[in-house]
Amino acid sequence: MEITYSSTRLPALEDRCQMLEDLAEAMVKAQVLEMAPDKESFPCCVKCGEMSFRAVPGMPGSSGPPSDGPPISEAQAQALIDAGGGEAFRDARGGPGRLRIQNAREISRSKIGHALELAIFQCAAERVRNKGCHVILDHDRSGNVHAYVKYDNGDLKNPQDEAMSENCGCGGSH
Repeated sequence: MEITYSSTRLPALEDRCQMLEDLAEAMVKAQVLEMAPDKESFPCCVKCGEMSFRAVPGMPGSSGPPSDGPPISEAQAQALIDAGGGEAFRDARGGPGRLRIQNAREISRSKIGHALELAIFQCAAERVRNKGCHVILDHDRSGNVHAYVKYDNGDLKNPQDEAMSENCGCGGSH
């Protein structure tokens, strides 16, 4: 299975984050279905899977070619400039025009994913092991979008940090 997100027509970054959260929930459910019959053949977390993070070219604050998404609004650009982002945000784009999300087997094999892929995988792996969680997205003042796994007990984990940490996301240590 492969899914490509290609709609960035919403004017507000908050709305795009919400749209990606909804997409993430669908992908988490799909990955749970993929993992459940043979969960032992999948890593229990991004750390155990020895996964690493890659930036999404075109996202504000990421290296790579300019986004093919729509320009951010003048109000958004001014807010980013006022927050200390400098004039570089005057022509900023509103995220990638397309965002490919690997399925569980692909990301397990490739061992590399962008923030949303890592969060989706981590959340699906946790749900297969009966932990309640969901993916949330937020953005910082400079327009960078971040994906997290939020647990039913209120804990919040950043899978990018988990992939680079000494401790395993499932609670073990390596």
